[in-house]
Amino acid sequence: MITTATPNAALDCTYAVRDLQWDAAHRVELVHRQAGGKGVNVARALTMMEQDVCAVGIIAGTTGTLIRRDLEEAEIPHRMLEVTGESRQTVVVHDAGGRSLELNEPGMVVSEEEWAQFAALLASLVRAGDVLTLNGSLPSGVPDDAYAELVELAHSLEARVVLDCSSSALSKALEARPDVVKPNEAELAALHGGRRNSTDEVLDACSRLRSLGADAVVASRATGGVAMSNEGTWIFTHPARTGNAVGAGDVLVAGLAAGLDAGRPFPDSVRQGMLWARASLTMPFAGWVDAAEVSHQEGVLEVVEVHSDTRSREPGGGGDPISERRAVNGGDRIAHLVTSTSDSSTSREHRSTRGGEFQ
Repeated sequence: MITTATPNAALDCTYAVRDLQWDAAHRVELVHRQAGGKGVNVARALTMMEQDVCAVGIIAGTTGTLIRRDLEEAEIPHRMLEVTGESRQTVVVHDAGGRSLELNEPGMVVSEEEWAQFAALLASLVRAGDVLTLNGSLPSGVPDDAYAELVELAHSLEARVVLDCSSSALSKALEARPDVVKPNEAELAALHGGRRNSTDEVLDACSRLRSLGADAVVASRATGGVAMSNEGTWIFTHPARTGNAVGAGDVLVAGLAAGLDAGRPFPDSVRQGMLWARASLTMPFAGWVDAAEVSHQEGVLEVVEVHSDTRSREPGGGGDPISERRAVNGGDRIAHLVTSTSDSSTSREHRSTRGGEFQ
């Protein structure tokens, strides 16, 4: 079972225009509103891919009522905690060329008592062996270590955690040793002084995140990504593709979580997430993904296992960082790169000792 946590849920408003430009008036060709926030997007993708999921979040006011109504209409299983105040809205404007602009309101203020109720709600739903995804920004009034608290809660319940957040919430949560952290390119750049993300710099940033507490890292990039765990390091590449990239990272988390929940090897789960994310670029709204399009993308993703002793160390990280490598294309053929995952009891032992290989 997968539970997604969205403490700062939103109502997403999407406007489609023909050609997005600054300092210009635009005729809106399409308007769409749906429940949003990163965890809700994850739950939407999982629902569309017919996976078992429960979206848990915090909502408030009239906007919160609209969020709940959309979840019901989309048939996304959910448990929403209603608090005082007003839920936020986000506005996304995208054009036919794939460019987009995203505006995110700050959201309501959540009290200490309300946060405790949210944590208790999660505790009542998460079971041993489950996957809990922690997604997006924290609402105002909640301390920076709130996600660290939820990571510790999940581990006490013998559940695994996929964390997708940024800034101080991420740095604090790393101290609780989440099972997987999923940064994007901007978040990785912040780890190495804002420099451009060469392949070597991405690998170094992933290593740093692991040294700070992450058991495994999945770094998403426009043309693929990097996965790193105790089992090894893999680079995923695919041709560049235009489309609506808003929410693609959330769809990646959905595919990753689904793979982990099914007991698939870590790199195979990452590969599934990458395929789901690429397929989502053809969809008009955040969190949407089509199973037929996922199947259509099967042959375009290359997976390369990196050997740390062969990475280049040229100044600036230029060049190919791999001098000896194995590459595979296609679904189950990635399995030969890793040792099959052990049973759930071994995974639970790992989480309690915080050592050994990621499961």
